[in-house]
Amino acid sequence: AQRTIVSNLVNGGKALIDAAISKEEIDYELAQSLAAIDEVPTDAELLLEEIKAAAKAELDEVDLTAYRSAERTTVENLIAQGKLAIDEQTTLAAVSNKLAEVEAAIAEVKTDAQYDAEEAETFDIMVDSIGVVTLQCEQLINECRAYYNNTLDAGGKALVTMLATLEAAEARLAELKQAQADAAAFDAMVDAIGEVTLEKEMQIRQAQNAYDDLSEDAKGMATKLSDLNTKVNRLNYLLREKGKAETFDAHVEEIGTVTLDSEAAIVAAREEYEGLSAEAKGYATKLSVLEAAETRLAVLKEEKTHAEAVEALIAAIGEVDATQASKNKVDAAYEAYQALNQEEKGMVSNKAVLDAALERFDNLLGQARQAALDEIDEFVAGLNMRKYTAENQELIAQLAANAKEEVQDQTYSDNLEQIVAEFEEAVNAIPQKKAPAKKGCGGSVVATSIVLSTLALAGLGLAISKKRKQD
Repeated sequence: AQRTIVSNLVNGGKALIDAAISKEEIDYELAQSLAAIDEVPTDAELLLEEIKAAAKAELDEVDLTAYRSAERTTVENLIAQGKLAIDEQTTLAAVSNKLAEVEAAIAEVKTDAQYDAEEAETFDIMVDSIGVVTLQCEQLINECRAYYNNTLDAGGKALVTMLATLEAAEARLAELKQAQADAAAFDAMVDAIGEVTLEKEMQIRQAQNAYDDLSEDAKGMATKLSDLNTKVNRLNYLLREKGKAETFDAHVEEIGTVTLDSEAAIVAAREEYEGLSAEAKGYATKLSVLEAAETRLAVLKEEKTHAEAVEALIAAIGEVDATQASKNKVDAAYEAYQALNQEEKGMVSNKAVLDAALERFDNLLGQARQAALDEIDEFVAGLNMRKYTAENQELIAQLAANAKEEVQDQTYSDNLEQIVAEFEEAVNAIPQKKAPAKKGCGGSVVATSIVLSTLALAGLGLAISKKRKQD
C-alpha cells in the first residue's frame, strides 16, 4: 500500500514538473513531491504505532466509575500521562514496560468501595459516643449527621449500623430544644411589644395565643406572663378610642393597587386626613400607606412621561435601511428603551416596531456585507493568477482577506462599496509577470526547460530509490 502511494506521488510529481514553466516552479514542485514521499510511513513505523494504540486502548478499559472524584482524576491523569509516555517509546519492549508501570501505579489508588467501608465504621463510632441525649449533645449530633450526609456516599450509607440510633438522638434533642425555644420565643414576643399602641394589637393577640399553645414544661419556663396581662389591659382601653380613625383607614384601603387612574381617590384621602383631629391622627394606621400611594402615583406619572419620549423616538425611525443614518435612529430608540426601568418598558406601546426595526437593520446589513464579500470573491475568481508571480499571488490573497475583514467590521453599509472599489484598485495596480525572453542560458527557453525538468526528475528518482531502501 505504501509503495502504491509512493508510486502515485512520483507520477503526480513528474506531471507537475513537466507542467512547470520556470526553474523556480520546477524546484518548488520537486521539493513538494519529495516532502510528500517522506511522509509515507514504513512497515516498522506502522507496527510500532499499532502496538502503541493497543497499549493505550488497554488503559482506556480501566473502570473509572470504581473511583471517587479526586481518585478518578488521579487515575485519569495517570492514564493520560501513561499514553503520552507510551507515545514517546521507540521500541516494542519499551511500550510493554511503560504499560506495566502505569497499570501498577493505578493499582495503588484507593477505590470507592475501600473508602465506603472505612467511613461507615467511623460514623458508627461517632454515633455510639453520644450516649444519653442532653442539650449539650447538640454539636456531636450535628457532626454525626453532617458526616452521614456529606461524607458518606450511597455505598457507605448502606454499610452503617447506627443510623437509627442517630435518628432517635436527633428526635430527642429536637424535643428538648423545642421546649426551651418556645418559652424563650414567648418571652421575646412580650418584650418586643414595648409600649402598647393600637398597632400592637396583633402582637399582643399573638403573644396570648403563643402562651396558650405552650407545653406544660415550656409554660413553667416562661417569665413574662404577668407583663403580658398588663399589656392586654392597656390595649382594651385604647381600643375604645379607635373608632374615629377607622373611616380614614378604610378609604385608604379602598385605593388598592396604585395606577394613574387612582389620582382622584388619593387626593380625596389626603384631604380627609388633614381634616382629622390630632387624637384621631394618632390612631390612624394607614397614613404610611397613603404616603406610599402618593409616592407611587408620582413615580407612575414620571414613568409615563419617560415611556412617551421613547415612543416618539421609535416613531421617528421611519423606513429602515442599512445606512449610518438609519442605524443612528434605531440605536437612539433602542438605547433610550434600554434605559427605562421594567415598568416604563411595559408602558411603551410601539415596542414591536422597535424590535422589527432592529431585526430589519441587522438583516439588511448582513445582506449588504454578504454582497460585498461575494463581489470580492468574484473579482478574485476572475483573475488569471498564472499571470502573477507567486509573491504577488500571495499579496492578492492578503488584500482580499484584509478587505473581507474590513467588510465584516462595518456596522453600517455606507462604506462597503468604497472598500470593494479600493480593493479592486489595489489589485489592478499589482504588476503581472513579464513575457519570458525567447533565448536563455545561451540557448532556447524550451531547451533550458527540458534540462531543468530532466534534473528535477532525476532528483525525484534518487529520492524514490532512497525511500524504497528504507522500506
